[in-house]
Amino acid sequence: MKNLDKIQWVFISEGNGRGSKLLQSYLDGSKNLLMIPGYASAYFFPFIDKYFKYNNEEICEKFFYHFESIFDSRKNPGSETLNTLGKNKNKYIKIDKINFKKKFLQYLKKEKKNKKNLFIAIHFAYFFKNKETFKNKIILSHVHVFKYFDKYVYKYFPNSKIITLTSNPSINYLRREKNSFLRPNYEKFFYTDFIKSTIFSFYQTCEFMLLGHQNLKLFKKVILIKFEDLKTKPNTVVRSVINFLNLKYSKINKKMTFNKLKWNYDYYDTLLKSKKIKRFDNIINHNLKFSKQEQEIIDLLFLNFNKKYKYKYKINNNSFFKKLIIYLKILLPLKIEIIHFFRFYKFKYIKKYVAESIYETINMNKVFNKYYGSNLFYTEKWSSIDIGLKKKYLFIFYLNNKNKIYFKGLLFKIIQISYLLNKITFYIFSPFCFIYYYLKRVILFSKFIIKEKLNIIFYPKLIKLH
Repeated sequence: MKNLDKIQWVFISEGNGRGSKLLQSYLDGSKNLLMIPGYASAYFFPFIDKYFKYNNEEICEKFFYHFESIFDSRKNPGSETLNTLGKNKNKYIKIDKINFKKKFLQYLKKEKKNKKNLFIAIHFAYFFKNKETFKNKIILSHVHVFKYFDKYVYKYFPNSKIITLTSNPSINYLRREKNSFLRPNYEKFFYTDFIKSTIFSFYQTCEFMLLGHQNLKLFKKVILIKFEDLKTKPNTVVRSVINFLNLKYSKINKKMTFNKLKWNYDYYDTLLKSKKIKRFDNIINHNLKFSKQEQEIIDLLFLNFNKKYKYKYKINNNSFFKKLIIYLKILLPLKIEIIHFFRFYKFKYIKKYVAESIYETINMNKVFNKYYGSNLFYTEKWSSIDIGLKKKYLFIFYLNNKNKIYFKGLLFKIIQISYLLNKITFYIFSPFCFIYYYLKRVILFSKFIIKEKLNIIFYPKLIKLH
């Protein structure tokens, strides 16, 4: 435990790019580097917030319940595909729960209970093998979510090292919305909540693209990796990262592994073969490129970004009036916002929404089990917050009391009716939601431009490739 108190912490942020799991797979197996595979740790801080007031034993049991994939990667494997490791895709990761609980409680018995120490206790229990485990080691935690770095990481680990990623905004922007926001929502949400998420998914993408690095400006040790470099020259990039961490490069860093087992990343390939994703592609089937005029807006927003990180852009005329005209176009709805709006009100999707609302109402217990079950995606993922589950106080009350006999009859019917009315009322007033997120997007773009002009946008230092 004394060694743990002095340990160096490193955190991976998604930034506004992609490839964070890919990078982690190359770092896996590095001597003196400890890390939990995948990005389950993206949910650790929200989990701690949710259960902090519980006693330590209860917190540990809740951790087992919500993070079962950490202890057996065959369960709820997610996009990391840690259930198909090894040459023959038949290997997985298994961690002893009994030993984990013992060490988790041991650490918290010695240390004062606070949110930082709960976070540390999880890692202590996961990595502990013997008294030498933490000597001269580094812990890398894939917190991933850009919004958590000033809210949690800097608050508890201000002297940590940060690795963040970026990629070409022109290519990544609309692809990010489809593949990283809407596709997971389609898989995890009930249909009515998925279609609701199309109202705010583009705004969330804008936050990700524009603000992905801004929460890192408080840290002194930040390096940025371009996804394109990681993809085309991984050995060079990984050597530089290993150097940044003051570790030694070895043969395993040439391979993509988790738990030193070959990582077979086929998440999107597998999904594309499934009927469910074909249905998703039939709904979200718009062009993933901006129009020429909209590309000018994106290029102007990312002008300094593109110059600094040497991405191509197409603004040829840098005159004041040309820029002013482009800035004014920010006030117009973008094509993607219009597409989402008119898709939402197509007759076949209205019919689908009503039918699914009735289905969910009839199968209310299924809804509650998914809303408040083991998967934290619905209630704790930052991009799921706008679904508004935490404001459905009547449903939460039911969840906490559903085993009581008086919920078997009339009151349960009242809650079902309330649920259906909630869904239909939302659809009636949804145009105001579209307007709300359109205005938020305009304000976000405008604020970003002003900060650019005031020279207060943070641009992380690009890693020096050796």
